[in-house]
Amino acid sequence: MGKQSELIQLSQVQSYGAHKFNIDGLLKSVRDQVQSNLISQFGLGPLFNNFQDGGGVDTIHNVRNEVYSSSEVKEDLHKKTSGYSKEIANSNRKGSENYKKINAMQAEAKKSGKLIDPNTGDRIGINEKTDLDHRVALKGIFEDKGRALSGMDVDEAANTKTNLKLTDRSINRSMKDANKSDYAKDLPRKREIWEKERQAVKNNTTISPEKKRAKLANIENKMRADAEAIEKSDRQARLAYEIHVNSKYYLSSNFLGATVKNASRQAGIQGLKSVAGAVVYQLSDLLFDVLMPIVKSWNSYESMKDRVEDFKTRLYKSFDTLKQRIVLVKDSLLAGLSGGFLSAIANTLINAFLTTGKNFARIINDTFVSLWQAVKLLTTKTEVPLSVRIKEAFKLITTALIATGGFMLGEAVSASLAGTPFAPIADIIGTGVAAVMTGMATALVVYLFDHFAEVVDGVKSIIKTMAKGMTVTSDQLKADYEQAIIRIDGIYRDVLEEIYVQYDHLNKLADLAFDLGLKPAKQFYASQEYADEVGVDRDRVLRSREDVKKYFKN
Repeated sequence: MGKQSELIQLSQVQSYGAHKFNIDGLLKSVRDQVQSNLISQFGLGPLFNNFQDGGGVDTIHNVRNEVYSSSEVKEDLHKKTSGYSKEIANSNRKGSENYKKINAMQAEAKKSGKLIDPNTGDRIGINEKTDLDHRVALKGIFEDKGRALSGMDVDEAANTKTNLKLTDRSINRSMKDANKSDYAKDLPRKREIWEKERQAVKNNTTISPEKKRAKLANIENKMRADAEAIEKSDRQARLAYEIHVNSKYYLSSNFLGATVKNASRQAGIQGLKSVAGAVVYQLSDLLFDVLMPIVKSWNSYESMKDRVEDFKTRLYKSFDTLKQRIVLVKDSLLAGLSGGFLSAIANTLINAFLTTGKNFARIINDTFVSLWQAVKLLTTKTEVPLSVRIKEAFKLITTALIATGGFMLGEAVSASLAGTPFAPIADIIGTGVAAVMTGMATALVVYLFDHFAEVVDGVKSIIKTMAKGMTVTSDQLKADYEQAIIRIDGIYRDVLEEIYVQYDHLNKLADLAFDLGLKPAKQFYASQEYADEVGVDRDRVLRSREDVKKYFKN
């Protein structure tokens, strides 16, 4: 039984040793990745980062906000959307087959008496004078850089069933090329103007009755415009237009090809940056491991030759770890490639809705790189507990983001020093400040992750102490106060007693010193003792017959 117990105990010890070895290996791997990430950011970031505002791929949202992937794209789109004229307008109305076809269909629908005017919300009369109106204005479509980016021509974008609607001629021609929703919001002001026009026409005696009726009818028709109906029709038309333009572009081979090309380029650059950072770190770590033992025992060598030989021996032995180091470099390469590719895709998708800056693009990239490392850490088969791996995964992600933030802080510091006496060394100062802040923040985060339980216990202790202080009763406070008073009274009595004793002693000495009934010799010595007690300078006290003679002689 004893032998079996010993075997079980030995098995447990071996299992614990292997378990601890695995955890130590994991922690070292995470440390290596964190430090190589820091080197990638600060040492190699300026050489490899290719981030730009807008993410590097043109999106409809971006070009409408004057953000382009290149100056060539900007120039091309400006050229395609400039120079709107009557000729262009006519060619996309009566000169368009789509326009003619839809106009004929709308005219047939008008005859049925069931067609609704989008500007009034009422049915259009069979004999009512109407125009075929572009709900999204033709001029706006021509000048839309998003439409031009999609490769869609004006005729295809403007002359659709959802964008062409019959409406009252008077209202349509008062709108011209205005935005429909803007026109609707301005209706109250326009109605005041039209009312004044109506009164002026009614009071005008210089025009014929026929002309007066025509002018009044035109004003009455414009007064029928309904803001709610106009805005509803505008929203529907614009939604259909946006879907048409966006689907045309985002499903095109041009966009998909540009996205893959940009993502591949960023993957390659970030892969190179990651592997370069890992190589630099692994080389420095290897040399550090080889040199430190030699430096520590420098004086124990008999000659420089012995030191060199030991260096060679240690360097040769360090090649045993080369395979492990190569694996870490390979992991860094895969993380850079994957993170760079996925982050570029994500950034492009975001830019379809809002424009990102280059710093945001950098954050996305570094987040994806660290996420790839974290996912690999969590999915790798190992005996290390999942809780430990989760903690180390969070450490990887957090420290990567801190490094990114530190890099941006350095750029901000450098920029703030422009135009100052420090401008020539602004980059050095910025990098130094960022490196120090990042190092401190990284160390703090790593410490918090590694000692989280201790930190939590410390916080709990502080909170408990504060809570205890806040829950002390008034009776307890009163009791503590009375105890303090008793202690103070005792100290006060001791002090008074000491003062009294000293005073009594000095008083007795004074009596002796000035007691003329004493013999001169006793009185003389008593006066010396009194002078010493009250602090008279010893050199000025008369202590002998010679002192007395000398005093009176002077």
